[in-house]
Amino acid sequence: MRPKGGVTGPLPTVLPGTGWRAALNTIIKDTTMDPTACYLSMYEAMKNKDFSEAREYALNLRNWLNGGGFYPPRYSEIEVRSYLANVLRRTQFAA
Repeated sequence: MRPKGGVTGPLPTVLPGTGWRAALNTIIKDTTMDPTACYLSMYEAMKNKDFSEAREYALNLRNWLNGGGFYPPRYSEIEVRSYLANVLRRTQFAA
């Protein structure tokens, strides 16, 4: 979802193996983040044992929340913060 009066034009194309992290960083800087999608993507990455991807989502979500962003609507602040801490602890050595 784009903010009113915000970014215009197409979003960067994100294709597998083409620097999706850079594209995600561009999207996060230019548009409103979807914290629910980020939280669920982090969960899926942990479930699939893709620890480096899970860490990327966790860091992006933490930065979003620390910057005053809203929490995923269906999850409590305690639940999100606890899971974030868990993921960051478990992925601290992910490459």
